[in-house]
Amino acid sequence: MRNAWIGDPTHISRGLIASIAIALLISFCSLFLAPMKAVNDTAIRVLPSVVWIVPSVSEISSEMRDPISSEIVLLLQWPFALIYLILWFGGAPPWTSRMRQEINKLATRLSKPKRIIMPLIGISVFSAWVLGDLGVIQFPTLFNGGFVYPRSHAIVQFQAIYTSRFTLALYAWFCPLGEVTVIWFLSLLLFNFKTYITPKMD
Repeated sequence: MRNAWIGDPTHISRGLIASIAIALLISFCSLFLAPMKAVNDTAIRVLPSVVWIVPSVSEISSEMRDPISSEIVLLLQWPFALIYLILWFGGAPPWTSRMRQEINKLATRLSKPKRIIMPLIGISVFSAWVLGDLGVIQFPTLFNGGFVYPRSHAIVQFQAIYTSRFTLALYAWFCPLGEVTVIWFLSLLLFNFKTYITPKMD
């Protein structure tokens, strides 16, 4: 049973697709539920005790027209990060022989310079991203809100979250998925770096 789960792309595909779809539905539903008085009143009591988990939520929301509703929309998505982590690493562990074989196939199709440069760039960028998440260095990430906060420094692609509720819902939904994707790819590169630069040629 364990082998049927570990590294089985069928499980990871079904699980992730279902989780992503549910998260997206919740994100858009929260747009309509969050402004309700009963929801707002409850959020005012609950949010201070949980918003510290993702500090950027309160920072981004502070520049919104409805800060409390915005905090609800943003914060509701972050529990899905744990679900994505379990499904992604459970369904496609970067350290397995199957993943090494896939990396080996990819690497054999690349020229030697690309086999060295591409993983080094990936490891450098993704490592900086994770260090930015941890607050070790100043590097913009989806977790720390560096792409959108402060509003005056938000990158063009994300500025619309302050004026469009639809865009805010999409941004909130994408943040945890994007973060987990970065962590998984960093793990993939670190565990398979040797295979990447020195693949076994047929």
